[in-house]
Amino acid sequence: MQKRRYRDFESWVELLTTKGLSKPARVREIIKNHLGKITKSEIMAKCPDISQITVQRALAELLKSGEITKLSGGRYTSYTWNRERE
Repeated sequence: MQKRRYRDFESWVELLTTKGLSKPARVREIIKNHLGKITKSEIMAKCPDISQITVQRALAELLKSGEITKLSGGRYTSYTWNRERE
């Protein structure tokens, strides 16, 4: 469990310090590098400088392109990277 936290933190710092990535691209990378499912609020917590609207738009585009899969709905909506496309 501890190793995973360090890995998550390291990924988060890397995303925040990476120059040249657009905000939607950062959302994409967060989901892609996250193990298991992730919620919109978790994405927003990892990138507090990205607005909720931008996160929603990025999620909509990723869903449309088939890169992510939406799990459940409503207040319990979560997303996962579509590994079948790789």
